[in-house]
Amino acid sequence: ATRPADGGEVRLDTDQAGAWLRTSNDLRLALGTRLDITEDSEPPEEIADESDHQLAVYYWLTAVQGSLVDALVAGRAGRR
Repeated sequence: ATRPADGGEVRLDTDQAGAWLRTSNDLRLALGTRLDITEDSEPPEEIADESDHQLAVYYWLTAVQGSLVDALVAGRAGRR
């Protein structure tokens, strides 16, 4: 519902950003548990099988979540 119909830049209000953070965190936790992610886990260099696909999605979700947190922090800093 937050994705523009024709693509392009995504703009989220505070409630939408919170929903994205909760959802991405829940998905990461579920995938991390399923894949036995540890501090030593690394993104796959090549996608060879289904678990590599899932691991790649895990790291993509990590990047999305990190970008969202950075944007929220930057937005709050700009309001001061």
